[in-house]
Amino acid sequence: MDATEPRPTFVPTSYPGILHHYTKDLTAFEFDSPVLRSSSNGGRKPNTLLFIAGLGDNLLTVPYVSDLVKTGWSVVQVLISSTASGWGTGTLTRDAKELALCISYFKIQLSRPKVVVLGHSTGCQDIMYYLCRLEVSQQAHGQLDGAILQAPVSDREALAAMMGKETYERSWKHAQRLIKSGRGGEIMPAQITKDVFDAPCSAFRWYSLTSPNMDGEDDFFSSDIGEEQLEGTFGAVVPAGTPLLVVYSGEDEFVPVTVDKEGLVGRWIGVCVRKGVNVDVENSGVVKKATHNFAGCEEGVFGEFLGRVGRFLKAVEEGGKLKGGNIAATTSNNTVGVSGAGGLGGGLVSSKV
Repeated sequence: MDATEPRPTFVPTSYPGILHHYTKDLTAFEFDSPVLRSSSNGGRKPNTLLFIAGLGDNLLTVPYVSDLVKTGWSVVQVLISSTASGWGTGTLTRDAKELALCISYFKIQLSRPKVVVLGHSTGCQDIMYYLCRLEVSQQAHGQLDGAILQAPVSDREALAAMMGKETYERSWKHAQRLIKSGRGGEIMPAQITKDVFDAPCSAFRWYSLTSPNMDGEDDFFSSDIGEEQLEGTFGAVVPAGTPLLVVYSGEDEFVPVTVDKEGLVGRWIGVCVRKGVNVDVENSGVVKKATHNFAGCEEGVFGEFLGRVGRFLKAVEEGGKLKGGNIAATTSNNTVGVSGAGGLGGGLVSSKV
């Protein structure tokens, strides 16, 4: 396929691999790949990339996940209680605890040398909660070798734009009233949520996603969050040495057109740098022409993302201490210029992916 041809949004197919039963009720699917087959035949155990999808996503509904094997790492899609329609009655706390169990399964029980997590959309919120909100005693402490955020968008800003001001305000205020009356687990009325979500959603989760007061559990990535709050999220990654890569989509359909994507990512990276977080400045940034999950993008656009991920994973293999890349002078509003490392680079990916 030529690099300028659009990626197919869906092709009926089957995928060989291994289904892992990592807890009594939870599973994870590991895609077949040369590195996995080599391990099965007595070779070195593979480094492992754990993929966490977004709201409403299920196994394989994110179209690019199987292509991640081209990085040379074994790729696993993690299924948690919030997968598919389960997110509406769940919490990030539950998600992060289940993610910790999966990390431990691959790192300890299966003895995988390196384990990195890659979150897509709300999967990024799961990872951020794991890194800066979950009690250290509940983490798979010392077992996570890196984290990647792909399409870390604000659900609050997306829903406000989709629903319109009046409906949006009515929805979060209704959720707030239920929570204050001790009914946070009550399901939101279908007439409020049906136009944006099929899944039943609790008042607590709805408020977490939509509150304009910046007090929602899910609100990590909104463009109006101030520096002090960012220092408590991006600046509070535990442990600070955990390698972090942030990749934003330049044409993400869930991001309002008013959002300065480059400036927003620059603010996040700037906070990380100032607080000593081990962020990959060189490969973090905005992938131009990329949609939310790369559906319909040219192959070259997805190839740029794959190249960024591949170079990050290579750095993790080599010890995980990132060079920091090109950082422009700090400006008066505490942002930094992020030099996006475009192209495929490093011989990791060909122009045909």
